[in-house]
Amino acid sequence: MAANLIALAIFVVSFSLRWIDVAGFLAVGLSILALGALAEAGWYGGELVFVHGMGVKPPRKSSSERGSSPHRRIA
Repeated sequence: MAANLIALAIFVVSFSLRWIDVAGFLAVGLSILALGALAEAGWYGGELVFVHGMGVKPPRKSSSERGSSPHRRIA
């Protein structure tokens, strides 16, 4: 979450520099830095989900759904 908030703050600064017509490498460099922060946040999110198994548990099936076939017919 911290990396995403840092990226958001950097994007806001970059946008404000572009809004006041400050052309140059500073605004582009800040955007590249923010993209790096987003990539880091994505990496950590993937590590949590795929390596450590963090996530939302699926809902438990009720007793009536456990024995039924996966292809239920609706009449």
